[in-house]
Amino acid sequence: MALWGTTDSTANKPLYLTSAEKTATAGIDTTEVGVAANKAKGVSHAGWVHTRTYTDSAGQTRNKTEVLVAMSSISGDDNADDTTIGADS
Repeated sequence: MALWGTTDSTANKPLYLTSAEKTATAGIDTTEVGVAANKAKGVSHAGWVHTRTYTDSAGQTRNKTEVLVAMSSISGDDNADDTTIGADS
């Protein structure tokens, strides 16, 4: 059994993530990588991407993204996870 799926849906997110981590993880396809709002949050690769937004000591909002599983073949669009990253346009 694979540890993740290739379709953007909650059931296909990497199995090793906690519930909280799954909430901050989105399936990003090659089209979503090019969206300005996603680039502004640090998204640079397609696949399963985890993000964290925080305020630094100077009061600036910062975004950290980490590609958990790089894949250009991810498909579908689970709009439920587009609240953190993964804007469609």
